[in-house]
Amino acid sequence: MKKLSTLIVSLFFFGLCIYLSAFTTEEKNNDETPLSNILQGYYKDLSQFKTEAQQLVKIVAESQQEVLDEKKLQAQFRKSKKAFKQIEYLVERLDAEFVKDYINGAPLPALERNSPSLSVLEPEGLQRIEELVYAEDIIEDIDELQLLAGKLAESAQILENYQRKYQITDRLIFEAARFQIIRLVTLGITGFDSPEIASS
Repeated sequence: MKKLSTLIVSLFFFGLCIYLSAFTTEEKNNDETPLSNILQGYYKDLSQFKTEAQQLVKIVAESQQEVLDEKKLQAQFRKSKKAFKQIEYLVERLDAEFVKDYINGAPLPALERNSPSLSVLEPEGLQRIEELVYAEDIIEDIDELQLLAGKLAESAQILENYQRKYQITDRLIFEAARFQIIRLVTLGITGFDSPEIASS
């Protein structure tokens, strides 16, 4: 008799659990890992950087044809720089040479790496654009600004296309975060990569 009542109570609770589980609508996606969430945000931020760089090209082109709106141009530059800073931690880890040469390198001429002849690369990227955007006479360098903004947008497109091909692991994310902390402490606080407005 005792076994029968225990069996009935057990079946009742088992049936109750099955009945209640039918009303739970939340489904967990087993593909959602911390790494996939980070990569999802990273790819979204890559697209945002590309969009902001293209918007910078558009505003510079408008400035060539119409009256120059310095505040609008500077605001769009800051948006582009901020969008880059969102992805900098991982982009610097995955393709540091590309970033230094085309996106956020020093605004000084540099020698081309691994070249048999002496080739000088003219500065381009965010730091050089910053010098032009915050110059006293922007109109004087508007053609160079247009050229550099176009190159930045092309580099952002290349970056977005190729970054998706890398095999990114948890370890790589941790290393990138560690190097970004070091970069912030050593370069960012001093405004090293933001020569005009010191807003690393």
